[in-house]
Amino acid sequence: MDSNKYQELVYRDVQDGNNLGVTATPTIFVNGTKVEASQDYNAIKAAIEAALSATQ
Repeated sequence: MDSNKYQELVYRDVQDGNNLGVTATPTIFVNGTKVEASQDYNAIKAAIEAALSATQ
């Protein structure tokens, strides 16, 4: 636990999360777009359906 072996990797992950607007876990992204109500099944489903319909 005293090793700093993963310190830089963890720091980069935290920075990536901050840059993407992650403020809690879980945070869900669909095609790079953050699902604002990411703990709501219907919000996740709607985001996935919208992403799928955009590709057709």
